[in-house]
Amino acid sequence: MICRGSKNIFNSTLFMAAWVACLTFILSTYPMVAAQAASFTEDFSAEEYVSPKDAVMIIRFNQPNVYFQDSLKKMVSTVSNIKPDAAYDIQSVIPSNREDIGDKYKNYNQNLRLVMAELNSLGIPIERVKIDIVDSASVNNHEIRIFIR
Repeated sequence: MICRGSKNIFNSTLFMAAWVACLTFILSTYPMVAAQAASFTEDFSAEEYVSPKDAVMIIRFNQPNVYFQDSLKKMVSTVSNIKPDAAYDIQSVIPSNREDIGDKYKNYNQNLRLVMAELNSLGIPIERVKIDIVDSASVNNHEIRIFIR
């Protein structure tokens, strides 16, 4: 009986020692990890944090009339069935190699407003939508990428 009890004490002491060793290691490497994370944020733009392949939907404005409404409605319906309180991250990606910023910028804003108005008409409140505007050399036309949180 005494041996059995001491074995349990030994096991719990061994567990505690392992736990303390792991915690010590994590805390000793924290400054290094924090420094790496800080340098990562300085080296990359916001676009690289979220990959376009993670987007639930990408709307490319590569022609005068883009009919995205039906696709957006299907996507919102599917997401609402799976996660009714889903939040939406909208990333408006503007080509950085644009020549005439004035007129094209008006089009980018118009495209974003159309998408936001459609989301609103589908019952998504503005409180559940976050918008980021990003410049990118990797796109030739305005894109709106939609992510789910």
